[in-house]
Amino acid sequence: MPRNTFTKAERLKSEKLIGELFEKGASVESFPLRIIFIPLVTESPFPVQATFSASKRNFARAVDRNRIKRLMREAYRLQKATLYSFLEERKKQIALMVIFTGKRLPDFKQIEGSLPAALQLLREKV
Repeated sequence: MPRNTFTKAERLKSEKLIGELFEKGASVESFPLRIIFIPLVTESPFPVQATFSASKRNFARAVDRNRIKRLMREAYRLQKATLYSFLEERKKQIALMVIFTGKRLPDFKQIEGSLPAALQLLREKV
């Protein structure tokens, strides 16, 4: 069984790709999370490149935004195995951004509860 990690190679850092996500990307929503994604063609051994975001408008303090992103990364790290196996079966790669759309600071249970539903919607749409 592969290790449950979220390595540097799995992170989406390209500004060009992030811009493409907003221009051409499709999205799915499971409150308080929204996932925007596009197909990707890279040499990467990972089927997904992901990034996480929380709105500055809703959370003025950087510590709150950073906490939300940390919680989303952890929930994603624990749930990504099913998404990876689904995409590897179909030999597809995607870039995705997980955006927190809620207005209140969440706890881990809230994010952990809505992320599997969002990933299921994503699998249906890919």
